[in-house]
Amino acid sequence: MATPTTHVMNVITRELSPHIGETTARAAATVHLRRLGIDARVMTAAQLESLLERIGAGLNVFVGKQRSTEIMESVRDALAGGGEA
Repeated sequence: MATPTTHVMNVITRELSPHIGETTARAAATVHLRRLGIDARVMTAAQLESLLERIGAGLNVFVGKQRSTEIMESVRDALAGGGEA
């Protein structure tokens, strides 16, 4: 399933902002997109999972592994339609 890249960026930024700030959240997502070579308007499921894994690993530094796991679950829920988009 393909997901619009702008939607993914908006959800990631919204979900991470309370924990690391909006600027840092958007910058992290942007940097990881570039590093993964994702530049399409839509992302495949595999690209999305790679992005979320990288962001989660980086988030560990800021909030610890347990909290990072919880936050990334909320990102996944929001992307799956379980949260406001």
